Amino acid sequence: MKKVILTCITLSALLIAGCGQVNLTPTATGANVPDSGSSDKLTVAGKSMDAAKAVDCQNRLSQIRTQLENLKMTGDPAPATINELMSSGTDYGKCPVSGAAYEYNPGGYTVSCPTHKLK
Repeated sequence: MKKVILTCITLSALLIAGCGQVNLTPTATGANVPDSGSSDKLTVAGKSMDAAKAVDCQNRLSQIRTQLENLKMTGDPAPATINELMSSGTDYGKCPVSGAAYEYNPGGYTVSCPTHKLK
């Protein structure tokens, strides 16, 4: 389900950004060829993927917080790690963009992303 949502977000972003546009660069012979861009710039597709991963980060944090809130309301202690909290095989303890570990405080039932400063 997560892959379907991520794919839909990515495709929407590509359509909005106009990924069908190609920059052409004239060559010495006068022929126009697609511009490869410089290595320090992200392509439209790359920017769209980063945006989709940032949304994935927000969704992960929301799911983790929901689980933590449920535990807090029932009086159950928070687990030592985020992955103990989430039952899927996905590593929910890390940001999908940077791979940085989420800042997790089991005593305070809080989690945040150091990359996006999402609290």
